[in-house]
Amino acid sequence: MANEEPKTVDDYDRFLTDRLAQLTPEQRTAMAAAMGERRYSGRRGPAPEEKLPEAKMATALGEKLARDIAWDDTGDVFFPWSAQVDGARWRVRINDFPDEPMYSLEIDGVVVGDFDDWPKQWARG
Repeated sequence: MANEEPKTVDDYDRFLTDRLAQLTPEQRTAMAAAMGERRYSGRRGPAPEEKLPEAKMATALGEKLARDIAWDDTGDVFFPWSAQVDGARWRVRINDFPDEPMYSLEIDGVVVGDFDDWPKQWARG
């Protein structure tokens, strides 16, 4: 599978496993640190360990999904809609459905929850 596109998840898993096996432990550590830095750089909001308890998060997400929001089309494949709400940047991410929930709601760079059904009171641009 040297120059082939992975066609299945198993192909992709084998590809990654083979590639990672070629790295030294130091290189793997550096790569993981770089990925974490890239993922969380510029991120605002509470640190991961400061997240709300699960029950509060579910209630908070439900309240957000119940709001009337007019979304703008971003042209971004992964985050196709965004909106300014109460001075915060809200974005909707499309996930790897059906293995994951269909959407994730991100507010100012922090994922606040996942959902499958687009709220009726949300208007897509």
